[in-house]
Amino acid sequence: MATSTGVPQFATLALGVNILFGIRVLCLVFSHRQVIQGKVEETAHAVWTCMRQPRLSSRSTEETARVEAVRQQRLGMAPYYMIACVVVSQFILVAARFSALEHGWLLAGAYWTTLALCLVNLAYLFFPRVLCTSTMDAFYVLHMAFCAIYLSPLCVTPAQTLNASFALLGCIRLPAVLLASRTYLVVVCNLGITVLMFVSTSAPPAGAPSARGQRRRKAHGAFPECDIFDSAYTILCGEVLSFGLAVGMAFLLHGLLHQKVRHEARYKSITTQLGAVSSLLRLTCDALVELDSDLCITENSPQLAAMLLRDRPGSVQGLKFTDLMPTSHEAVRAYEILAGTASGTEVSAVSEDESILANVFHTRLMDSCSSKFRTEVFRVTYRQADGAVHHLLGLRDFTDQGSLAGPKAFDTMDTSHATDSTAEGFPDSVASPTWQEAERDDARSFSDSESGHRTVSSLAASTRSTDDLVVLLIDMAELHVMAASPTVAHLAGVQLGSLFAPKGLHMLMHVFHGASEDTGNNIILFFRRIKIYCGSNQHSRISGRVEVAKTQAGKLHLLLFFRPNRLILRSTSNRVGDETSVGNPQSPTTGTVSLSVLGRSYGRSLHAL
Repeated sequence: MATSTGVPQFATLALGVNILFGIRVLCLVFSHRQVIQGKVEETAHAVWTCMRQPRLSSRSTEETARVEAVRQQRLGMAPYYMIACVVVSQFILVAARFSALEHGWLLAGAYWTTLALCLVNLAYLFFPRVLCTSTMDAFYVLHMAFCAIYLSPLCVTPAQTLNASFALLGCIRLPAVLLASRTYLVVVCNLGITVLMFVSTSAPPAGAPSARGQRRRKAHGAFPECDIFDSAYTILCGEVLSFGLAVGMAFLLHGLLHQKVRHEARYKSITTQLGAVSSLLRLTCDALVELDSDLCITENSPQLAAMLLRDRPGSVQGLKFTDLMPTSHEAVRAYEILAGTASGTEVSAVSEDESILANVFHTRLMDSCSSKFRTEVFRVTYRQADGAVHHLLGLRDFTDQGSLAGPKAFDTMDTSHATDSTAEGFPDSVASPTWQEAERDDARSFSDSESGHRTVSSLAASTRSTDDLVVLLIDMAELHVMAASPTVAHLAGVQLGSLFAPKGLHMLMHVFHGASEDTGNNIILFFRRIKIYCGSNQHSRISGRVEVAKTQAGKLHLLLFFRPNRLILRSTSNRVGDETSVGNPQSPTTGTVSLSVLGRSYGRSLHAL
């Protein structure tokens, strides 16, 4: 047979390209043989696991739930395929009817198979509930049986086989894998079709017209048969390709659905774990807040607002957590701990896949009255569905009580593990003092501002401008609190012995005796960190001043001015009646100064009006 010019040269060059490709592939396989061997073993194991499908009795509860969830996913997508089949089969039926009446170029079996497929699909259209998790495999086998009949010699000739195979691949064989809950069904059904194709291409179908009949039909204007790809080799290559695509689609869909179900189960597990952690932190801590990736509080926390003595709605939402700390060093160290850049911190995994991490550290927070208190921070870090890192913080005030974490907690005052770099957005920090040194500095600054460098008149002027001081009217003769400001009204009527420690009570007695001996009664005494009991075996310390008040009858009382902290405001001491809290006026001879007068008389010693 004569060949075109240049064909032998093309064949030689093509052979050379194939040889180069083979050599390169062999080199790559040899150099990466261990990796390839591992991938082959993993793939074989995955295929075997996918094909094996253990019995229901031998599956664990988790596997059974996952398989059922995958079936529900398939059932949710199956109606789209079935509706598409109904529409496409109707179009094919219309085309087959037109072909049968006008040309008749299809075999009779193809017409009747098309009609049967339309009836099966209409059954789903009238009775949608017939498709469920237990019948999806049966629907898949039924559709594959129609594909086998279509490709058999009863419906198509060898010249039409390749076109029919590609048409069925796109319309039924590929999308129908949605219905197959067992992947081995896809392999078996498609393998059966491939074997049928091998057998049918070995001999012409019995019902096919002869060469004379084909010439006669062509002479009468009949639609010619497709003979573009009529060799058996081409048909078999196309069928092998179809088999690989169908089986590959089945395994890919199986893996994607199982991966989706596992991710949903993991997300649900993380949500459950976070709920349990939140419940535990609410029981253990005074406040619970959530921080975003920028360490800003995502939602308002009434508990944290109470700890910080803020009563305005939404007063903490959007604040940066490190802005609540009194010094830049503590803010930087807390930032490093929360960002995970601090060395020496002990982090524990809450979940098995280490998607939730937890640790604890100690720091200080500052309330709206500029009071600093030690805080134990229980931190739980997790990733949300969008990948953003969030922190769940449980805050516990342990100023006057022990730490729950003990030595396991990282201390922001500790500089032994401090990093050299400074966190972004913070000023350069210097070495931080210890807790004792920091509190001693705070006390010294309070003492300097309240006593040593200020006159009584300047102190009175600055005190009038504040509205966070509270006042106790103390009867030293009866040793009890006669009246109190509304915020600490529960202290009215309390005996001094159950409210103050012995040193504090001795200080009040000293002031009272000094006022009794001084005819001018113009005594103002500043005190610092005297102990006051808050009930439930808890105590706190207050700083402020003591002044002397005198009634119209000449009886002396003491006025105690101070700023309350959280323990005092939240203490559960027994209340005396409302009459005592507001200071009932008595007779002119023994009357006391009412609370309203006390609230307007912070800066001077009060006498009877």
